Amino acid sequence: MDRWDGAAATWNRHLSALTSFTTWAQRQEPLATNPARRLTRRKTARRGDRSIPRARLDKLLADDAHALRERVLWRMLYSLNFAA
Repeated sequence: MDRWDGAAATWNRHLSALTSFTTWAQRQEPLATNPARRLTRRKTARRGDRSIPRARLDKLLADDAHALRERVLWRMLYSLNFAA
């Protein structure tokens, strides 16, 4: 478990699997206690807003280096966010 110290999401995923397994094992009675009972979930870092800023998006949509199909798709996807 020392390998998972740096990544909270990995730690939490493995902890959930371990907790699930030990709960099942307790119901089947091979385990008397839950060995994961002292382990706690870790807080994951918030990634914040991952959308493309408006100025960069406008530049991207006007760039002829990208195919028209992709630029139309991007414009359609982002039109819902910027319609105001």
